[in-house]
Amino acid sequence: MVAKIREKNDNSRKGTRKLTANWAQASRIAQIRLKEHNFRLLISLDGNEEGNQLRVDHGGKPQFKKIFQNIIALRDTYPEYFKTNVNFNAVLSKHNSVESIANFIETHFNKLPTISSINPTGLKPSKIADFRKMYTST
Repeated sequence: MVAKIREKNDNSRKGTRKLTANWAQASRIAQIRLKEHNFRLLISLDGNEEGNQLRVDHGGKPQFKKIFQNIIALRDTYPEYFKTNVNFNAVLSKHNSVESIANFIETHFNKLPTISSINPTGLKPSKIADFRKMYTST
């Protein structure tokens, strides 16, 4: 990933490199590369394990524990990078609340996330009923 971005950018262009990910597939190599190239990392985490029920792998298996362990590893391995370059975003659903999301992320990572409502943009009409079951506006 980093190599492809470097291919497209020459050294004369200035800017910030950013990546948004749920961090479930974060390898040690990926962490090293992101730090080396000073990427700004936005990690999607919907609060605690209960709040992350919608974040599952392709087989439907919950990903919270894996994501949480990877975030802890990044924080503990690169504390200064984590402090300056890592932020969080979260999606509000019926499984969490603004308060539960903010409390969890602040308690564990000393950061406040950006929070947005689950969004139906691009949703197939046949999935609208399922979407409404997941949605909350509080």
